[in-house]
Amino acid sequence: LIFGLMRIPNLTHGSLFMLGAYFGVTFLRLGMNFWVAAVASALVLALIGGLIERFLLRRLVGQELAQVLVTLGLSFIIADVCLLVWTGDPIPLATPESLRGVVRFSDIVFPRYRLIVVVIAVFIAAGLWLVLERTRLGAMIRAGVDDPQMARATGIRVSRLFTAVFCLGAALAGLAGVLSGPILSVYPGLDAEMLPLALIIVILGGAGSLPGALLGSFIVGFIYNFGQVVFPEFAYVVLFLPMVLVLVLRRQAIDMSRLTAGIVLLVLVTLPLWLGSNYYVNIASQILIWAVFALALNILVGWAGLVSLGHAGLFGIACYTGALLVVAGWGHLAAASAALIVTLVTSALFAVLSLRTSGIGFIMITLAIGQILWGIAYRWIDLTNGDNGIILGVRPEGSRSTRLRPSTCLPCSYSFSRSRV
Repeated sequence: LIFGLMRIPNLTHGSLFMLGAYFGVTFLRLGMNFWVAAVASALVLALIGGLIERFLLRRLVGQELAQVLVTLGLSFIIADVCLLVWTGDPIPLATPESLRGVVRFSDIVFPRYRLIVVVIAVFIAAGLWLVLERTRLGAMIRAGVDDPQMARATGIRVSRLFTAVFCLGAALAGLAGVLSGPILSVYPGLDAEMLPLALIIVILGGAGSLPGALLGSFIVGFIYNFGQVVFPEFAYVVLFLPMVLVLVLRRQAIDMSRLTAGIVLLVLVTLPLWLGSNYYVNIASQILIWAVFALALNILVGWAGLVSLGHAGLFGIACYTGALLVVAGWGHLAAASAALIVTLVTSALFAVLSLRTSGIGFIMITLAIGQILWGIAYRWIDLTNGDNGIILGVRPEGSRSTRLRPSTCLPCSYSFSRSRV
């Protein structure tokens, strides 16, 4: 509804899913029935979604980059609020007592609750399709999306209609979060796992197509689950590669004078040296490393207008390549040079894929590439040591050992806030 129909790249959708699940936990603790808690969570998320659309996204109509950045920032805020209120421990949701047990179809055994979830999803999909395709309200929504000015001229209140659609999308995300609780539990990072899956489903099924989204969900489900079994190290490659193939085939700056900026930069760079502590020098070194990375991203976003959510993947490729070569016995200078060459060749390959499209398509391709790289780093344990990372015990004299983790391969700043560091 939100991304496919309204054309809003809503990166808070996973956060709305997680927030709905957490509200469900709270309502259940207050003594509510499971289904009442699910409906109450959906209503609360509808209200939150309406506020987001009314006071933030409505001011950014047609500004895809601004919408991406605002919704990305909101996802960070929601994640931190959830961590503050509900802590970082996973919270299991008990399956409703009446739906525990299994249902037998000949020799096939299926959990009763999961079967009910499938039935609910099918009914919701069918209901939405009927509303959008067979009712006057659906015709008004489609007209408002296709030609807002003409729709307003015919008397349709497009702004209110879009707010209502956004509320419905947010409510469904919250409802889905509660329904997933007995299956997935509720935990920090649930939003980051759900959002890419939703984006892949919409893209594979076709933006704005509800039957396509339903079909896409089945395709993604089969690909992801069988991919985890058959190719566990490349599960994310198997999952995101179809999305990349589908997408491929189918400035304002701070007002500051250069002199003032140079003086401030010089003071900040040399300040740790004047403080006379190795600790501050180490912190300054890390800051400058991230500054170089941010400068590289700024070249894409600020100068070329290319919003890449997979840029950190190239950072991760260089890190892992250099670390693996050092562990293999290479010198630091040789390993760093080879890592730069490997990263350059890889980035050229990614450019060939991603630059075949633009706008939302480019953003989605780079997001998929970032997730593929993160999945390889996280799951190819024999090569990368998985979540434990690669410990470099040998570094140039005067520096300490460090550890490389797969979190460096998550997309852009989204990855850094959600990583396991």
